Amino acid sequence: MTELADIAKVIYPSLSSVDTYGNNAASWDTIEVVKLGIAPSSVSSFYLWSSEEDSSTINKSRHRYFSSGGSDSGTYYTRNDSSLKFVCLADN
Repeated sequence: MTELADIAKVIYPSLSSVDTYGNNAASWDTIEVVKLGIAPSSVSSFYLWSSEEDSSTINKSRHRYFSSGGSDSGTYYTRNDSSLKFVCLADN
């Protein structure tokens, strides 16, 4: 989740700080969004998964939601939820 907050800091440069598990309202930097391989002209929002699990017994993972109007985290979705489009892979 810390890595996803770091991504949010880059995408939303007008924010002075970004909470790891919080909500932040701000306009995103479309150039930074394009650097992620996402076309802001065709996508108004997207999710990135964390490798952090909500539960060791239930198939749920934390995520961060990114939109043109801000970022949100702390909600849980099952990994097979069709609304989740992007996966953030950890290298550890």
